[in-house]
Amino acid sequence: MEIKLNIAIGDEPAKDHFITIADEKLIDLTEDELHQAIEIVIRDWMDKHMQVMWEVTKDIDKDEYIDE
Repeated sequence: MEIKLNIAIGDEPAKDHFITIADEKLIDLTEDELHQAIEIVIRDWMDKHMQVMWEVTKDIDKDEYIDE
């Protein structure tokens, strides 16, 4: 089985990726088990291959919120 992932940020497509699962691993699964297996494989792929990096570009101006 081949699964196509369409990865987007908001509504903007960012990347397509294909994941292959050996048919013999899936052949005896029920429809529900098949969907669960696909979701697990996708989550596992995302955990291994996707990351979010961030940095503070403007800090909080604390003086603006302090009552004197």
